[in-house]
Amino acid sequence: MLLYQMIRYAEAIQPRAIMMEQVKGLLTAKDLSGKSGGVFESFVAQLEEMDYVPKWRVMLAAQYGVPQLRERVFTLQQRSRMALSSLTLHMTSRKGVIAFSRCSLIPPLESNKRDP
Repeated sequence: MLLYQMIRYAEAIQPRAIMMEQVKGLLTAKDLSGKSGGVFESFVAQLEEMDYVPKWRVMLAAQYGVPQLRERVFTLQQRSRMALSSLTLHMTSRKGVIAFSRCSLIPPLESNKRDP
């Protein structure tokens, strides 16, 4: 699964922040034991073990200019020693671009939140 390759790369490269976009079904994907949501829980736990603070949000991509009517999970993982407000996930409707921003005027991404 590509998700676990991301963990492997994070261990090797140790970036200050990681962003990921994935299908909403990731949140309920069963792990090997059959636990619903187990795959995402394992992913988050592994990131936390590597000193990342994972945050995620479910967003409807079409609201940001992406030509898809489906919800997507966007995650932002930052090293815990980074100031959590220094890097936020900012969505813009200009050509469906998703970008990081260091602007303190943009509210930080809250954990486990859905867009209205």
